[in-house]
Amino acid sequence: MRKIRYRAAEDCLLVYAVSLRGWRLAARYPLDGFIGLYRGGKGSIAEVWLVGKNGGQDVLLDRIFLGTGALQKRFAAGLTDLSQATGLPVLEPGEAT
Repeated sequence: MRKIRYRAAEDCLLVYAVSLRGWRLAARYPLDGFIGLYRGGKGSIAEVWLVGKNGGQDVLLDRIFLGTGALQKRFAAGLTDLSQATGLPVLEPGEAT
């Protein structure tokens, strides 16, 4: 399980992972290296990706299981919220390549 937070002062995404001692910082991504977000995954598995700028590598932020309609709606809303907070558009997979 992970949580993703946008830090506006640094224009970066912070990714936290849960551990036995609580949440810990797992990764930090300055957004100047990315041009968008997209949803990946197949079936009931959903992934959130950052799209690398100028052919740079895409980065997997999180992968979750979407078993119910309620979780699917929450995931879509969360992706929209992340897009609005960061200013990065939600793209279709492969759209930026």
